[in-house]
Amino acid sequence: MKPSISRALVIALLSTFALAALLTSSTRASSQLSGASEVGGHPAAAREIYENPALGYRITLPPGYRRALSVVDSGNVGHDAFTARSDAADGELCARERASRLQPAERQADIRVIVHGNTDGASALAFVSAPNRRLPFSRVESLTVNGLEAARIVFEPSGDTAWLAIRANGRLYEIHPFVLALPSTQPKGWLDQTAASFELLPTTPTASDPTARKTLCGS
Repeated sequence: MKPSISRALVIALLSTFALAALLTSSTRASSQLSGASEVGGHPAAAREIYENPALGYRITLPPGYRRALSVVDSGNVGHDAFTARSDAADGELCARERASRLQPAERQADIRVIVHGNTDGASALAFVSAPNRRLPFSRVESLTVNGLEAARIVFEPSGDTAWLAIRANGRLYEIHPFVLALPSTQPKGWLDQTAASFELLPTTPTASDPTARKTLCGS
């Protein structure tokens, strides 16, 4: 019986260590994203190109996407939100959200670009590895996006990118779905394909579109 107990104990310990590694593992293998022939699972010819000179970037979105929100604060930081829903459909979704505490599944296909100041010069890898930004059952990967330093959090074991950050322009550009879902409800690689289109623009001191909505759902 003693050998059996010992083997069981070893197996239990190994399982514990494996789970801990799965929750906190950090894979730093370098890979590269660059301008893709498809964006969000769609041919590039059907893409939607969006520019925000105030935040200093250009990105290519899946067909039918539009900007639903844009906020530019002092220091040329802020965020944009993109959706494939019409303004009217967004209004209906907002009404449902007000009546429920749960985020609707439709938000999983929405894309956010959040621009953070980076006066301390933090690396993209350090940014995504911060404890408050890590996710259970994920790993961290360093990579480049069109030659720019970047890092992403990848769900295990699916390999889907949860979100990523790009370091450039003295800022950190965070690209992620409005609502995270595991497993992802979107086509494989959809966020990577969108992020691969990321390009820098010279920043300007004013917003690219002063009529842009400042909040979602009028709140």
